[in-house]
Amino acid sequence: MEKLNSIKTLNDPEDQIRKLIDNISSGIVVLKGESLKIAIANDAYAKLIGHNTEDIINKPLFDVIPKAEPLFRHIIENVKISGKSDYQNDHPYCVYKKSIKTEGYLDLAYHPYKDASGKISGVIVLCHDVTQQVRTRKNSEHIAAMRSRQLDTAHQELLRYNNELEQLAYITSHDFQEPARKITVFIDLLERSLGNSNEQCRTYIDKIK
Repeated sequence: MEKLNSIKTLNDPEDQIRKLIDNISSGIVVLKGESLKIAIANDAYAKLIGHNTEDIINKPLFDVIPKAEPLFRHIIENVKISGKSDYQNDHPYCVYKKSIKTEGYLDLAYHPYKDASGKISGVIVLCHDVTQQVRTRKNSEHIAAMRSRQLDTAHQELLRYNNELEQLAYITSHDFQEPARKITVFIDLLERSLGNSNEQCRTYIDKIK
């Protein structure tokens, strides 16, 4: 009898799945039935949601993580009904581990889970933690945006400075036009008054011109 049970265990697809996913670093969970009961879960998934594997098996998923229901139930239900896989990248998540809030980001893949007859009996969810990658990228994007703002500010300052220089040049040019015109007029008058009587004065006037 024990030998027969051992053979059944070896041929049990779910037992094979358990052995297959045990050493995978990404979180994997198989949800079955209307209540989305956790039929299979590896240690990585249990750790991800702040629990031990033995504490979550055979419990409805959203009894274990009730705050996640508004975010994930409709996706899981849709995959189970439609039979089509779905994916989410960089999806934010939040769990409480021993009353300590933990936040991060996940890449998620949802696939129909079929029984031995080929009928869809649930959904298998793969969860890969990409928190570090997303935070690194967001930090890089923040730095790039900050530098872009700094460059834009510097550009605006340069435009303002150039505009002020142009205004100064215009004002300066305008202010000197009238004195220069007056000097020219007086030189002409002086030339007429002196005529050719004083060669030294004539030399000075020519230099002024």
